[in-house]
Amino acid sequence: MFLPDSHALLAHPPHRHASAAPPAADGEPVTDDDAQAMWQLARAIEAGVDEDWPLARLARQAGRSRFQVQRLFSRVVGVSPRAFHTGARFAHLKRQLRGGATVTDAIHDAGFGSVSRVYEHLDDTLGMTPSRYRAGGAGEVILYACRETALGWLMLAATPRGVCAAHFGDDPDALVANLERLFPAADRAPSRALDDPELDRWID
Repeated sequence: MFLPDSHALLAHPPHRHASAAPPAADGEPVTDDDAQAMWQLARAIEAGVDEDWPLARLARQAGRSRFQVQRLFSRVVGVSPRAFHTGARFAHLKRQLRGGATVTDAIHDAGFGSVSRVYEHLDDTLGMTPSRYRAGGAGEVILYACRETALGWLMLAATPRGVCAAHFGDDPDALVANLERLFPAADRAPSRALDDPELDRWID
């Protein structure tokens, strides 16, 4: 399962208002208060990325039941609270690694209890080992593709191991330039599979 970049979701929220949230199977609507409360939870999770965020804590903070938080968060934000939290931890890990932190310090600062927890999701988040990510993608071959979506341009980049970047923006050239800044030591090339069903699956 691909884990979202929390910064991308907060910068380009898919359902900021209740009217944009997809309908529930039971037809129960999402109110504007619901949508606002879920985005407030998302921002709180990102601000406390190294903390634990069980449903009970989220429910208390939102003033709703655990069932309501699970259902509403997934509908409004687009992913479950757990997936958002894990994605936020990896976004923090990436920032620490790019800033020159050691792999051990970056993992600890992001709130991961062990190195094994990071390696469980490498294929969905870093697409490479943390040490290679810290080294700007040295030794990696990265293919990328940009596609226009309802939220703006989306660039997906991947190594043979998995996705290493997923960024939204207004200009595909700027997205490619940002990829070069993130992975200056990697071999980068546009993907020939712009119309590949696999790419469609990741974007959807």
